[in-house]
Amino acid sequence: MHIQFLSNAVASPQDVTLLIYRLAKGNVNLAAVGGGDVELGGKVAFAVAEGDEQKVRDVMNEWHYQFEEVDARQDPRLKLCSVTDDPGSLYTCLRGVAEENLAAGRVIRHILVGVPRAAEEPGTIPVQVFSETVRTAGSATELPPFEEGGSAA
Repeated sequence: MHIQFLSNAVASPQDVTLLIYRLAKGNVNLAAVGGGDVELGGKVAFAVAEGDEQKVRDVMNEWHYQFEEVDARQDPRLKLCSVTDDPGSLYTCLRGVAEENLAAGRVIRHILVGVPRAAEEPGTIPVQVFSETVRTAGSATELPPFEEGGSAA
């Protein structure tokens, strides 16, 4: 579950149920699904069983969905955790991501909690945490000094 797909469920009209149906018809095994405002301009986020990534690409391209593919092995915005069904386990995962995000100028955008799978360590639940950069020293525009009576640049 190292790849996350993000898409506006737009297939005129925006319809997340239709997207999920088309993925099912494409024999895609969903491992986790989430999102916010998914039929109001937001994005649906999902992860699939290992090996089903090309099936997702095929379905998305066939039906002309715009999508982003984020691979945790290459993109620092996506973090993977394995949690247990114990108090504090998810907190420990999120705390680690939050600490890293603080230094990188990112905030958590969404969390996907998957279903336990045979390929995972027994007793663990896969979690994906996707973060977005909001502002860093490197991305910020240097502000000019204030000069009283001057015009705005």
